Amino acid sequence: MIGSYLEQSFKLFASHQRDTRERGKSDGDALQVMASLAQKNYQRWRSVQEEIYRTLVNAANGSRRDSASEDDSGEARPP
Repeated sequence: MIGSYLEQSFKLFASHQRDTRERGKSDGDALQVMASLAQKNYQRWRSVQEEIYRTLVNAANGSRRDSASEDDSGEARPP
């Protein structure tokens, strides 16, 4: 999971750099370009964070279900 997070982060960084270069060449208002890119970058970052959170919650819920099914099977759980 960490590898996927890092990969997405590097892709986002490269995309951000590419967008900055392209917009810097075509637009004259650098402040507006940077504000737009910052907003887009933030939205992408939030999306990745939400995906990681869902993955962790699903993994935790899966662990709880596994533990509950072991309790139902009559096997003793370690303290």
